[in-house]
Amino acid sequence: MEMSEVFVFDAGWVFFAAWGIVLAAVSVIAFGQDVVGLGYVEIEETKSKD
Repeated sequence: MEMSEVFVFDAGWVFFAAWGIVLAAVSVIAFGQDVVGLGYVEIEETKSKD
């Protein structure tokens, strides 16, 4: 492999690794409460106070 091919391979690997981390972070932020179920506890507490 030439040096330019190695650079493109490494740059692509770093890009897709960073993209995967960004997607995982956005998914946790968007759906974390649904998966853990913490959002439903807060809703039930507000209903019981009424």
